[in-house]
Parts: sequence; C-alpha cells; structure tokens
Amino acid sequence: MLTDLTYLREATDGNASLIYELISLFETQIEEFDNEMQQALAANDAERLRKAAHKAKGSTRSLGMNKTADILVKIEDLCIGKNSIDTQKMKETLSNNVNTFITQCHLAMKELRN
Repeated sequence: MLTDLTYLREATDGNASLIYELISLFETQIEEFDNEMQQALAANDAERLRKAAHKAKGSTRSLGMNKTADILVKIEDLCIGKNSIDTQKMKETLSNNVNTFITQCHLAMKELRN
C-alpha cells in the first residue's frame, strides 16, 4: 500500500467528510505538482523544482505516502544550493524522480478509491 491514513485520521479526529475533502484536494493538486515540476525541469530551474518538491512533500506525507515523500526529499537534496540543472545526468535523474512521484500519486489515488 502506498498510503497510510493514520495521520490524517488523527489530525481530523476521524471526520470522514474532512478526510474525503483533503483526499479530493490532493487529487486536484497532483496535476499542479506535475505541471510545476515539468516546467521547472524544462527551464533547468533547480530552485523552482526544489520549491515545488517541498510544497508537494507536506501534502504527500499527510496521506501517509512516506515512501513517495522520500522521492521528493531526493529531488530537494539534488537541487539544494543550485540555481540551475547543470548536467544532463542531473536532469535525467530529476526527471525520473518526478515521473516516479507522479506515477505513485496516481496509484495512491486509485488505491484510495477502492
């Protein structure tokens, strides 16, 4: 399982409608996260990508997607202190991590719907 809603249940006192609302919000954010990260990659903008990964990390952790959030930590770590994505290898590594993150988000949503 990619998700563990324990934290979300605790944070919402088990309020099912609030949990549903937060999961729905996350689902809409996936496309935003993907667009922002892809644009940062296209612009070779490491700082923008780091910020996008950091923003997504909180939402991801709130759904108990800790392994998925760890991918975002890798993206952040690769981008810290850099203004630009300066090598092809770095760009490929970051792109693979972004794609894995987005894929896992979609799989998690499928899991949550079942």
